[in-house]
Amino acid sequence: MKTIRKALLGFAVMALMSCAVPVSAAIPQEAHQHQRELTRNARAIWGMDAPISTFAGQIHQESGWKANARSPVGAQGLAQFMPDTSRWIAQMYPQSLGEQAPYNPSWALRALVTYDHWLYQRIQANTECDRWAFVLSAYNGGLGWVQRDR
Repeated sequence: MKTIRKALLGFAVMALMSCAVPVSAAIPQEAHQHQRELTRNARAIWGMDAPISTFAGQIHQESGWKANARSPVGAQGLAQFMPDTSRWIAQMYPQSLGEQAPYNPSWALRALVTYDHWLYQRIQANTECDRWAFVLSAYNGGLGWVQRDR
């Protein structure tokens, strides 16, 4: 009986292992081409402990890593900035961002981490998880919207 249990347990472990997908295989190919640029920009703004995976998840959700993405409401590029927001963030940070270019992947990544940092500095919450939930919500709806609804 013990031998049968061990055999079944071994079989179950082997079956689970055969279903496991390596982490690198789960990362979309489009993300790989922007990985270094995202990491460099995130660390330049946030420091060495930049939450790069959060930014990567945000980009994945916003545009699916498509540099030419355009939403039905007019959001543009990898970071899905609305035209007014991309214009505003470029004016706020002319030294690091220069002219707005939402369809330029490098500009979009730099602008996304910059805007997230700007929001993060203005939002307080009980936990880090809550703070990031508010930051990401403000990214999509605006800081005023988040503050009003809190």
